[in-house]
Amino acid sequence: MKIKRILALVLSLAMVMTMFAACGKKEEEKPNDPVTQDKNLAQKGSVYMLNFKPEQDGAFKKAAEAFEKETGIKVKIETAASGEYETTLKTRMTSKDEAPTLFTINGPVGYNAWKEYCADLTEVDLAKMVTDQGFLVKDGDKVFGIANCVEGYGIIYNNGIIKEYCAMDGAKIKDVSEITSFETLKAVVEDMDAKKADLGIDAVFASTTLESSDNWRWVTHLNNMPLWLQFDKDGTTGTVDEFAFDFADAYKNIFDLYINYDIKAERDKTTDDAMVQLATGRCVFAQNGTWAWGTISGTEGNVVKAEDCGFLPIYTGSNDDKTGVCAGTENFFSVNAKSTKEDQAATIEFLKWLYTSEAGMDIVKNDLQFIAPFNNFKAEESVNPLINALAKATADGKVTPWKFHVIPSENFKQLFGANLKGYAEGSIEWSTVVEEYSADWATEMSLLNK
Repeated sequence: MKIKRILALVLSLAMVMTMFAACGKKEEEKPNDPVTQDKNLAQKGSVYMLNFKPEQDGAFKKAAEAFEKETGIKVKIETAASGEYETTLKTRMTSKDEAPTLFTINGPVGYNAWKEYCADLTEVDLAKMVTDQGFLVKDGDKVFGIANCVEGYGIIYNNGIIKEYCAMDGAKIKDVSEITSFETLKAVVEDMDAKKADLGIDAVFASTTLESSDNWRWVTHLNNMPLWLQFDKDGTTGTVDEFAFDFADAYKNIFDLYINYDIKAERDKTTDDAMVQLATGRCVFAQNGTWAWGTISGTEGNVVKAEDCGFLPIYTGSNDDKTGVCAGTENFFSVNAKSTKEDQAATIEFLKWLYTSEAGMDIVKNDLQFIAPFNNFKAEESVNPLINALAKATADGKVTPWKFHVIPSENFKQLFGANLKGYAEGSIEWSTVVEEYSADWATEMSLLNK
């Protein structure tokens, strides 16, 4: 199957990007002046990238070293701690000494927050190479962000343990492919829990990491499910000032399943720790994305074979027949409009090298393990089984589009996360979670619109 076909199918479900006001001005030059794509100018500059994902730190540093060796252009990679990207970016952008030349925004909401720093990338080659306009953050006809990849997430499973379960007397399924609804998933999870001693597992799910620094799987990714359900019902395509959380029960269904059957004693651990739990056979399922395979496969004592690793959609009991692996993009590269023209040119040269040179493309495919959103990438079987699972789901038309980029702010996520933690610990009623979700959404949107 071809990556172009995969991307086309994913993007047929993608949202229409919401447009925002144009970039503001600074004293000496307009921040939205087009970036100069000039190799000679690039040689006089340098690159400073603030990386969004800790798990990709090594891969980007490998790319930086290879690029610097080939071109002589200096590249600095800094990786923000998990859950601390926005805070770190604010600190670095206001630094008198140095600010990132390359940073990440999460779609139109991110652009609205950082538009003063987003350079005009309209004439950059990569902006013209995307396989669909949905991979660009645009303001009118101008481009201010370029997607770095297509990703997917769902409930990762270890089919090795599932096969053991299916061979047991009274198993609710004969094969993992029979899990096509929340009802079936719940029945399987409950039965596995009853048989966990025989299966040799600590729990059915990996720990539901709920600490504020590492709760993104729930406040962002799981949150996509009620957002998608609501937007699908209402026909909404952009940001909304108020959100009723009508599908709160759908969220509660799957969240309850997680917290009732996870490794509870280790909820204060990180997402990486949860992936280690899956990798070492302590559990059967863990919600995460295509990017998690590196942690799983690289874990000492890993027992999850590549051929046994796959995705289940996040079934919630609402529209299960339309629910698929969540597929889309959140992360868009932006170039700092306040950097020097030389540093901007060097930064664009680095991105061009990463996605068009033989060495860079190899890192993209095998180290970063990206499905690149550019038309020069050819269809290939990935070394990452989760990417292959995403490709199959997409080709089969079983994908759910990402909608979480419309969440008003990081503050909203942390308020929601604190309430989820309180609910999981029994100190907050679910009705309070629902009520404050809608109230906090309206408050944060009103602040955003000021």
